[in-house]
Amino acid sequence: MTLTFRAKRLGATAISAAPRILGRTAARGLRVLTYHSVGNRVDGDINSIYNMNRGEFEEHVASILRFSTANSIPLVPFGANIDNGIAITFDDGYVDVLTTVAPILTRHGIPFHVFVTPTKLASGDPRYLTTTQLIELAGNELVTVGAHGYEHRPLTEMTPDEAEKGARIVSMLAREFVGDSVDREKVRDIVRVIRGEKLTRLEI
Repeated sequence: MTLTFRAKRLGATAISAAPRILGRTAARGLRVLTYHSVGNRVDGDINSIYNMNRGEFEEHVASILRFSTANSIPLVPFGANIDNGIAITFDDGYVDVLTTVAPILTRHGIPFHVFVTPTKLASGDPRYLTTTQLIELAGNELVTVGAHGYEHRPLTEMTPDEAEKGARIVSMLAREFVGDSVDREKVRDIVRVIRGEKLTRLEI
């Protein structure tokens, strides 16, 4: 971890702690806490910010629950139509979201959302969920599943045709593996944005 990054992290920690230290009530708003892995190496994580061990995650959960209770801010599913809440998400579909994260959050009744990438599911890399494990995870009533792209490539590096193809493949695979609960209208909206069409509002 670089000295500059460490200084930024310490500054962010101090700023986030200020309302508690000053005794202020947390402002209303939807907060999304994004995680990657609890126990697995994350590709490209040169500053070690996308991975933590089980003990650290347990501490995070305890802090989140205290904050939620103290400020009357509910823990809500990602994408919930609500203007005051805390949502928890996990990117990339690491296997520990099933083996480590799910038991912890389920024990506390905390909903969470998992963004998976089909090419990683099929990669054979033991760090990632398999399709069978994804189906098992999706069977948890506290879990919702979304797509993190088809190949985990930035849209800015893709042609419109590549992006549209990826969005459609992801939609098809989502219906196959986690049921028919995919919001097809949102997928159509995403494709329209990729093509450059303007929408008055896009909620993903």
